[in-house]
Amino acid sequence: MPGPGSRAKAAAKAKKNKTKAASVTASTSELSLRDAFVDDVDHADGWTPAVNLLCRVFELPDMTTRRGLKKILLNFDSIYKKLDTAYQRNLSNERIRGSIVGIYAKMSVDALLRNKLFERGLLEKLIPLLEIESTRYMALRALTTVTQHGGVGVRTDIALHSDALCKVAEEHPDDPQVGDLVVSILAHCVGAAVEGNEGSPTHPKVLNQLNMSRILNTIVQCMNQSSSNRSCIEHGAELIASATLHAPRAYKNAPEATKVLIAGLRSHDWNLRSLCLGGLMRLHKLGSEDDTRQLDPQRLVSVINTMPGELQDVMMNYGLGNCDIYATLSAAKDFTRAIMAYPQDLNLHSLGLKLAKIIVTTEFSIADGYYETINERTGRREQLNFPGMAFQRYTDALPVCAKAIRTRGIPGEQDDANVLDIKFKIMRQRVGEAAEQARKALEKNPNFAYYHYAVSLVANHTNGLRAAKKGMKCKTITPFIKFQLMQRAVEHSAELGLTTLQEVRSNGEDGDNKWAVGVAFLTSALEDARRYIQEAPPDSRYMKNVTYWFVLLTAVVSETVTEDLSEVKEALEVLKVADGFSKVLGLGPPKTMLRLTQETVVRLFKQSVAKYSDIFERASGGEKLPEVAPDQMQDDLAAWLDDLHLDCDHPAGEEHGHDHGEHGKEEEKPKKWHTHPKLNANTVSLYRCSHCGNPSASLKKCSGCEKARYCDGTCQKAHWAEHKKRCGREPPKPTVSEDKSQINNLD
Repeated sequence: MPGPGSRAKAAAKAKKNKTKAASVTASTSELSLRDAFVDDVDHADGWTPAVNLLCRVFELPDMTTRRGLKKILLNFDSIYKKLDTAYQRNLSNERIRGSIVGIYAKMSVDALLRNKLFERGLLEKLIPLLEIESTRYMALRALTTVTQHGGVGVRTDIALHSDALCKVAEEHPDDPQVGDLVVSILAHCVGAAVEGNEGSPTHPKVLNQLNMSRILNTIVQCMNQSSSNRSCIEHGAELIASATLHAPRAYKNAPEATKVLIAGLRSHDWNLRSLCLGGLMRLHKLGSEDDTRQLDPQRLVSVINTMPGELQDVMMNYGLGNCDIYATLSAAKDFTRAIMAYPQDLNLHSLGLKLAKIIVTTEFSIADGYYETINERTGRREQLNFPGMAFQRYTDALPVCAKAIRTRGIPGEQDDANVLDIKFKIMRQRVGEAAEQARKALEKNPNFAYYHYAVSLVANHTNGLRAAKKGMKCKTITPFIKFQLMQRAVEHSAELGLTTLQEVRSNGEDGDNKWAVGVAFLTSALEDARRYIQEAPPDSRYMKNVTYWFVLLTAVVSETVTEDLSEVKEALEVLKVADGFSKVLGLGPPKTMLRLTQETVVRLFKQSVAKYSDIFERASGGEKLPEVAPDQMQDDLAAWLDDLHLDCDHPAGEEHGHDHGEHGKEEEKPKKWHTHPKLNANTVSLYRCSHCGNPSASLKKCSGCEKARYCDGTCQKAHWAEHKKRCGREPPKPTVSEDKSQINNLD
């Protein structure tokens, strides 16, 4: 007779048999269900019906709504188990695999769902589908959705499969659908891999594993298809331009990518022009040399009598006394005379006034030396100390003399004292302090050009440009300060123009015609560069940099440009002369980033425009991709993948306490299309100060005529004598009289 233990074992065995029987029944049921939906999917008329059928079979919530995605997240394990089981049982069925991957792609709109799917090997399921003809479009569409909504981690993971994507494009060079999708995916995923600050890519390990030359060549191939559309071209140009900083060597094996950027300088889209120019400049960052900042005045003495004849002729035509070399030599003589007179009279006040006058005539005005004598016993040079000397080194005389001038308190000499202090700080590399002192001094004397010059030296382009423009309008100004302000205006305005236009592109917004302000910046820079080349001394050491900007800005800003860049031929001749002076003075010319960029553009402009200009012409037309034949099964699946109804208060990611990706973006913003209109002077003037010409987005209108625009009340006051007649012809506001009370009345 069986005991209690035997009964327990018998009961357990019966339970096990019952569970096994139930499992067999369930498996049979699932097998029958599988057979049913496999046949239905195989006969579905397109991918979207096939995907929708599986969604019904597995009773999935509506994935076109955020609420539906949330339900999937709450029941993710059970839902994924059903889908993955069907996937594994039908590995030989392309339609089933493709449809399930399509469902996964739709789920990836939600950040948490996307992460869960990637942890379970979504990419391993998706990438092999690229090699199957019937699932190729399905896989590309899915990758497009995933990369669009994916965060940085997901995108860099996909970037590691860039070879597979390139292979698809290379094997289908005439398929516009493949080209467009591949470029879009690469732009998102490889773009995430090449981002980062100068010299420090955010994902160096990923970047090192990428075949960037192959990627660039693939991008160019897809962009150059006769039927490539605007999306493909914009995405392609963006990737080619963004990869230049951290993968410049790749362009040696992909030279056509550089030519695409050069052709993009003539795009009908202002934002693309700035994007391509920025990319070209970054391309030459690696290996470029720093600009020469120092000059040995003693070398001037040694070369002045051995100057090549052609350079002497240039100086004679300009006027020897007006050239920088002679101005520097003259200042050196005056400085020596003044500094040697001091030990005799010990008059700091007199010395300070002399030095202040010299400082505003040339850049290298103050020598950094000390009084010395020859030791008769040793024959060596020794520092000489005079009784009552207030300083040892020559440069130390500047603040001491400034203090002496202020002690005297003579009206009109306070500016001289400030000049000495500011120059001392500049020579000590304390440019920020010099600019701050200059700003305070401007409150008392806004018409003193040297103060504006000091402010223009700061790194802040906005403040520097405003100061340069205001300074050039000062009535009392030396040639040295005038041209220094002009070349500073070129650099500040050009940098601001590029930055402004690229910000508009990255933010995808128009905002108060910000793009037009960017165009005004570039236009202003080109105008000042042209004027500098025409008027500045030919031996100016800044002539080279200004000419580089002139060449590049001509290619970007001008309404029309010939293929041989005939518009810059005279400037290039000026550059040859400037290079000659640099060589004579032992200053290079250094291979700076700007110089290398300019040389590349001039060398390749003709062939680049001839070969790739039609790409950007096509992009400006905004052509859509042609319809694809039904037998390719490319129906409205893309619309289904992109469809998402905002049927709840918060985005799906936010409902779960997170956002759509590491960048906090649900999807990329559409880029604004800013065409390249004729540069109408009246249009440009809307964004430039009526007095100093400073381009700005925050100008104030004159309340009388509402046409003149000013940086501030200072510019309006300075312009009033000229503007009041014109303003008087306009109907002023009732609260504003016709006299000077209108000054400072800005809207």
